[in-house]
Amino acid sequence: YWAASLPDDSLKRALITDTYEPALRFFDAFDRDFLPAVRRGDRARAAAVLDQQLTPIYDWHRAVVDQVLAAARARSAARELEAAAEVRQHSAIVLASAALAAMILLGVSRALVHGMLRPLSGTVEVLEAVAAGDLSRRAATTSVTEARRMGEALERALQGMREALGADHVEWTAVGAQRAEITRSRQ
Repeated sequence: YWAASLPDDSLKRALITDTYEPALRFFDAFDRDFLPAVRRGDRARAAAVLDQQLTPIYDWHRAVVDQVLAAARARSAARELEAAAEVRQHSAIVLASAALAAMILLGVSRALVHGMLRPLSGTVEVLEAVAAGDLSRRAATTSVTEARRMGEALERALQGMREALGADHVEWTAVGAQRAEITRSRQ
């Protein structure tokens, strides 16, 4: 499993090769010397094989395994540092993207509001002038929004008033008085 799954490097060589030889020697001594002594009931020979062969080989194997574990821990710590750096980098990219998106959204919102408010403001100015009797003002009809349609309708209304009243400036109270006089005359 480890031979197939680990990358080719010193950790793989230590795990696969360096731990293999002491393990082979351990099981060879166990099968060749220790187990037969136990089966024969030769406790003295089994104890001697355990003390003189198996324990030193086990200690050797254990030292190699400890080295492999230390190398694996060091690799894991290095990978954790790399992962943390990558997470920080990706977080910075996400934050920068969010800030850029917010700035774009703010810019688009501002352009939309400005694009709607300027024509509306112009329309309000023309309506205020009409209320004051000034029919000479022109309504803005250049925007591409509902404000443009409003401006076009206002311009048509102004043109109709200019034609009907025959003037660019009127005094609404005078127009009202004339209408009242015409109505009386008709009656």
